[in-house]
Amino acid sequence: ADVVIKVRALNPLDTRETAVINYPLPKEISEENIIKKKITYSLDHSEDEEPLKTSFQISFDEEKGEYYIDDEVFLLPKEVVTLEVHVEDIWAIKASKIEALRSEVGGLLEAWEEELSGAGEEVVAEKGDKKETKEFALMMKEEILESLDKIIQRQDKNKIIDVGVERHIEAYENNMDELRQVQQDIVLLANLIQFEGQEGEGEDLE
Repeated sequence: ADVVIKVRALNPLDTRETAVINYPLPKEISEENIIKKKITYSLDHSEDEEPLKTSFQISFDEEKGEYYIDDEVFLLPKEVVTLEVHVEDIWAIKASKIEALRSEVGGLLEAWEEELSGAGEEVVAEKGDKKETKEFALMMKEEILESLDKIIQRQDKNKIIDVGVERHIEAYENNMDELRQVQQDIVLLANLIQFEGQEGEGEDLE
């Protein structure tokens, strides 16, 4: 579904006025994510000499690194104007990304277990610390998988159609925090397994 960002301006005066609108869009939005722009006026402008605007300008703030609505709109007395920006729903983590991470962490443990089983029971038994390391690695794996499940559940419970744009984006930001932690944990797990493998190779050489 598209995400519709609405910005409203009110002319509270009894005279015609021009509203200057500068409104930042969410930082994740890029120009290619914008589908369409629309302006809606609350009053009849049929007697205006000049045609009404049907679109508006969006500019890029180099310093802040974000796009923003940057335009002027003519308003009748007591009028409200609504500017709509329709954008792609970029506040969702793809299921394929979640599954790729799930497969990655599963593959790390499978490869390590194969390596340990190929070393022989006597060699593994001599390295008692490897058992503790494996238990820790399995615990990490479970925590990572639980975090991935939590991301999916939070995403399913916070669809735009159910909770609105703000809560949808808030859930996405929480999911991204969780996803970054998962990625860090996978790197840690990979390094742990790699270190244990190198240590084992050194012992075999002796």
